[in-house]
Amino acid sequence: MTSRMPKVESRKPKAGSRIAVFALLLAPAAALAFDSGSNGSYGSMDIVADTVLDLPADGVYHCTTITVAAGKSLKFRRNPLNTPVYLLATGDVVVDGAVDVSGSPGTPYAGGQGGPGGFDGGGPALFSGAAGWGQGPGGGAPGSASCTVGQYATGGSCSTSRVYGSPLLVPLVGGSGGAGVTDMGGAGGGGAILIASSTSIRVSNTGAIRADGGYAGWSGPHGSGGAIRLVASSVSGGRPGSGSNVSAAGGSYGISAGAGRIRIETISRSGIGMSFSPSPSVGAFLVAIPPSGGKLDLVSVAGQSIPVGTANPVTVLLPFGSSPAQQVTVRATNFVGPIPVAVVLTPESGDRVVYETQIQTSGTPPTGDVTLDVNFPVNSVTQVNAWTK
Repeated sequence: MTSRMPKVESRKPKAGSRIAVFALLLAPAAALAFDSGSNGSYGSMDIVADTVLDLPADGVYHCTTITVAAGKSLKFRRNPLNTPVYLLATGDVVVDGAVDVSGSPGTPYAGGQGGPGGFDGGGPALFSGAAGWGQGPGGGAPGSASCTVGQYATGGSCSTSRVYGSPLLVPLVGGSGGAGVTDMGGAGGGGAILIASSTSIRVSNTGAIRADGGYAGWSGPHGSGGAIRLVASSVSGGRPGSGSNVSAAGGSYGISAGAGRIRIETISRSGIGMSFSPSPSVGAFLVAIPPSGGKLDLVSVAGQSIPVGTANPVTVLLPFGSSPAQQVTVRATNFVGPIPVAVVLTPESGDRVVYETQIQTSGTPPTGDVTLDVNFPVNSVTQVNAWTK
């Protein structure tokens, strides 16, 4: 490899890098028995003090029961693949305290981190440089103040729509980051969390589940809200008075980021008295983690092969003197027919560029590749994502 070969490495993927909509069959109402999928290997998760857990590699906790004591909080450190959080229980889940996967604010030197499964904020404009776009399909755009915010289920204060994802939260994907501004990074998007119980989920009047977008203060590049999915035969709880105890709201001050998504899957709806922001959608698809469907892989980026199964994005750094003209190859698996695909280049500073194409699949399993000619900024770390549209 010469000194001018691009540096390409696997980086923390964004869970929303693979966005697809799947046809779902709803469970019949008569099928009251539900298996969360937990094997109980974690045992009882009892949160009696403020706790920050390191997410396992797949993001899944196989619990017997889960309890969060009043006045205590449960948070998570992102894993290398930045997966969503999956809390599975064979028995009851009782939330009297707070379960929190919210995004973080930016700093004068860097974008804020998205919650687990969410997307980071864009870098600030430093030393007369350009600010960076927010990460994620709904990442905020530098420049126009009202559109620096992240989007997800809604566009927030921005009229230019980058709304994405499914109200069913299948697949489960978090919120997008705000753009950077002068001397301040954008806030991270809210994370993504699934809580599933084979018996019941209860969020008491003192409890809270939060996947809020990061708050950027007066500067405004807030992160969008994230995703919360609750699955159990019985989901109940409530909070009197003001305030939301199940929240995936976008950051808001002066301008507002897009709202996230909340989905409840349950047979018994009579006890759902919690306060929500935004309002949830409710169904009866009692499957905790659906079987994996179609996926996209970046298999070659700027002349270097990426092992299949390496979740995108990857990062590219072209040294001075390199040609900006490079190629990116994307592989689609388990999609049928021509698949619309967006390959997105997001540099640390400056505009992101979207290359739109489609992939035709064939064979068993259905597989197909497409190679695009793209242009990278030189001497700027750039993330490469591939998303279905």
